[in-house]
Amino acid sequence: MAGLLPRLPLLLLWRQQRRRRLHCWPWTPAPLRGAAAAGGGGGGWAASPSAGRWRDAAVPSPGSLPSAPSSAASSWAASAGTSRKKAGDPPGAALPPAAGPAAEVSDAKRLLALAYPERWRLTAAVGFLTVSSVITMSAPFFLGKVIDVIYTNPTGELADNLTNLCALLSGIFLCGAAANAIRVYLMQIAGQRIVKRLRATMFSSLMKQEVAFFDKTSTGELINRLSSDTALLGRSVTENLSDGLRAGAQASVAVGMMFFVSPKLATFVLSVVPPLAFVAVIYGRYLRKLTRMTQDSLAESTQLAEERIGNLRTVRAFGQELKEMEKYRSKVDHVLQLAKKEALARAGFFGATGLSGNLIVLSVLYKGGLLMGSAHMTIGELSSFLMYAFWVGISIGGLSSFYSELMKGLGAGGRLWELMDRKPQLPFNEGMVLNQDAFKGALEFRNIQFAYPARPEALVFQDFTLSIPSGSVMALVGPSGSGKSTVVSLLLRLYDPISGKNEGVLGQQLCWMQFCIQNTMCRVCFASARWRPPGSSDYYKLLRSRATLSKTSKA
Repeated sequence: MAGLLPRLPLLLLWRQQRRRRLHCWPWTPAPLRGAAAAGGGGGGWAASPSAGRWRDAAVPSPGSLPSAPSSAASSWAASAGTSRKKAGDPPGAALPPAAGPAAEVSDAKRLLALAYPERWRLTAAVGFLTVSSVITMSAPFFLGKVIDVIYTNPTGELADNLTNLCALLSGIFLCGAAANAIRVYLMQIAGQRIVKRLRATMFSSLMKQEVAFFDKTSTGELINRLSSDTALLGRSVTENLSDGLRAGAQASVAVGMMFFVSPKLATFVLSVVPPLAFVAVIYGRYLRKLTRMTQDSLAESTQLAEERIGNLRTVRAFGQELKEMEKYRSKVDHVLQLAKKEALARAGFFGATGLSGNLIVLSVLYKGGLLMGSAHMTIGELSSFLMYAFWVGISIGGLSSFYSELMKGLGAGGRLWELMDRKPQLPFNEGMVLNQDAFKGALEFRNIQFAYPARPEALVFQDFTLSIPSGSVMALVGPSGSGKSTVVSLLLRLYDPISGKNEGVLGQQLCWMQFCIQNTMCRVCFASARWRPPGSSDYYKLLRSRATLSKTSKA
């Protein structure tokens, strides 16, 4: 076995059954992207049901065997566009295109469209949110009245007035707590239903795609999009939206009450808001771009772990454990670097918002003290104003968090929109049902030229012809990489040929088949692995150096 890895031939068994159904679609060959290099010899096999053996029509010579098909590419690539990576970029450093205001508005509209089926629950939740916010924001005003009662009436009817006022406020606060609890429940249910529909839509879109799409896009990335990105998007449109509405409502009411209590003091204090809003917009756009980069990097690390763990035997066979450890460590290190950038941006922004809130409170105390000294405010009004200023600071922090989380949701949603909107290149669940009496089972490949979409420069078949008469049993035998599994892939229309015809069912084009298997109709054993090992080109060269075609076992 030293230096020799035997390759097992593939055996394809086909037998006709009585009970079967066939769907057939017309097909028009479309050229693949990229120039296909000419190579490989044309060849074909003709099957004879009565001869009892196979006669080789034109078997390719060993020197002209086509290249082995490429399996799922481990590098990330967009399904409907070109790769955004540049030469020399580190792993995971795919830079998304700059998102302008128009793109943000379009993504925000689509994000809100996800919530439309839950509009009644969300409307009820917003109603309870309004009740809760009004009660919460009325608390400083009533507490200021309580302070005035205590300060201006220290004796006499103080006990009765204070008891009645506190009992009334307790009942109001209890109603506010109940409204807030109902709001949280409705938002949670609506969010989970949105995530459920989003995941179902995403999975349905993936199931409709052609096989070539999965050759370009890794399983790890798709799983990451289907799990974490959908959850992040669902939170953005429900819980985060609820928190943003609450913060916005509380900020609006608090500002209005501040002007109601003291217009002069409110004008002086709120001068800090416009520059803070400008900083928030700049921060949100930067965070959106950074979040998309982080999600892409996480998808790449998930893809790497899924492939290596799922194919540990292959990694162990080549003794590449340490190399794969280093690769994964490099991936997660890049994720960590992006997370550090996000943490630094969030720390600076929230530090600035916290400082602005403290400055607002300090400004209230300074200016309010001067107004009290000139008898323009009472102690109760200053206390109410101070609490409203405190709520404005909290609301500004809530709005900042809402905006940052919304940008994160939009960043994660960009790739989801691409995957859900992608149209499959091959027809899905279309065509007509043929009468089973018209199906005789004769198949023919005529002058087929084919290359796998992941490797368009390496032709697998060139001028390939194969005839399979009805009722025959056939075996395709040959060394690894000669195209045996590719014949089955073309038969099932997992791929389309570049040129040539697939014919069957009394001469009709056999471009797509869907079997309603009631008994065993077709058994296929693929020789190629589901996944090529890491560094596939290096491993393939290593295999070819250890086991040349001259040493391959013959069937």
